[in-house]
Amino acid sequence: MMRSVVVPVFFLVGALTIHAAGEPGIIKGADEFEFVYRVKLPEITGAARIWIPLAKTDAFQTVSVEELNIPMKWDKVQDRDYGNDICVVNAQPQDSGKTIELRYKVVRKEKAAYPAGNADAMQTPRGIFGRKNWCR
Repeated sequence: MMRSVVVPVFFLVGALTIHAAGEPGIIKGADEFEFVYRVKLPEITGAARIWIPLAKTDAFQTVSVEELNIPMKWDKVQDRDYGNDICVVNAQPQDSGKTIELRYKVVRKEKAAYPAGNADAMQTPRGIFGRKNWCR
């Protein structure tokens, strides 16, 4: 009987020690990430237009562009509904197989629960691209 009680206690203590040492727990204040978006263009047989959302800083995050590797002609436009920046690539057949890479460093402000009526509670983090959903 003593043996069956002692073994589970050792497993529990070991699990708690591993959890405390290996897990940072809940992040408070801010957390930092690197996002890399990479796309290899397929075969292009005619003129093509590619739309890529660009990350931006807002009330909940600070975005730093580490690298924008877009090896063809492109323009930066703004979404009239939400004000998000978009990279518009005008690709040609000679761009087939090229790789586009965007690399960002993002510092996210970690949020806690808000009391009812707090004005900040009405704002919702929208991810690094600003808008909740790119599909309509």
